Amino acid sequence: MFISVDCVVVGGGISGLCIAQVLATKHGDAVSNVIVMEAWDWVGGNIITRLRLEMKDPTKLHHGFGEDKQAGVYRIK
Repeated sequence: MFISVDCVVVGGGISGLCIAQVLATKHGDAVSNVIVMEAWDWVGGNIITRLRLEMKDPTKLHHGFGEDKQAGVYRIK
């Protein structure tokens, strides 16, 4: 698969997700297509890891992090 992008953010932790959003929304046409590369099957880094241990049903976690945004997460292997 070939994907043309303006910027690649390595790491889908909270910092990677925040900078990806800033790049995609604040810099107009200069950086309009951003991709986040994450090694794990989920994004959120340590925040998600800690919440998974504390929550009884972690499958409901996506509602708090924007279910509509998860449509743009692709699995690359």
